[in-house]
Amino acid sequence: MKAIIVDAGIGGLTTVLFLKKYGIDCEVYERAPAIQELGVGINLMPHAIAAFDEIGMLPVVEKSGIAPDLLFYRTGQGLIVWDEPRGRRAGLPYPQISIHRGRLQRLLYDAFEARSPGAVHVDRAFISCHNTGRQVVANFVSASDERFAARGDVLIGADGIHSQVRRILFPDEGEPRWSGRLTWRGTANWSKFGNGKHFVVAGSNDARLVVYPDSRRRDGRYIADR
Repeated sequence: MKAIIVDAGIGGLTTVLFLKKYGIDCEVYERAPAIQELGVGINLMPHAIAAFDEIGMLPVVEKSGIAPDLLFYRTGQGLIVWDEPRGRRAGLPYPQISIHRGRLQRLLYDAFEARSPGAVHVDRAFISCHNTGRQVVANFVSASDERFAARGDVLIGADGIHSQVRRILFPDEGEPRWSGRLTWRGTANWSKFGNGKHFVVAGSNDARLVVYPDSRRRDGRYIADR
């Protein structure tokens, strides 16, 4: 069996590592011209870390991120709401891990590249697919308008909230509905706060500040998401 995966984001690369574990060949087609470490932080809950452990990624993910061990909830004025331990400190078998999104994608890409060299193809934007009765044929286009076709036994769309695969399979579904809420994301070099593994949530449901470290710099300072 062979699977065609559309896009090499975190979802697509995690999927191919699971498929590879069970002996299923995969080819991944990514629209971007290169795999780059872009974005800001992401929080992986213990149940997500358990899944990464299944594909042998726990040691490298834990080493590359920060495992928050205490979460502080505060009001917008800084008053205490409650505090709670997280991950292993809370008695769970796996940690919670905060990590830069681009770094996590790179770790997953490197792991798959080591197991299936050359199976990730960049500059390939998915445009259409059809079923021959025996296989699925997926069609892609490059930035220079070159056309490519890939054949496999199954097609998996991992191409995000504006998925072209979903548009084709479910043409009447319509666009995603916006909740009306905005999130402003950013990172900054910060000095250590708390023990360097603390997670802060302050504010209310209508206006909230979330601050946490997602990596440690060589000079001892931290990179914090907020």
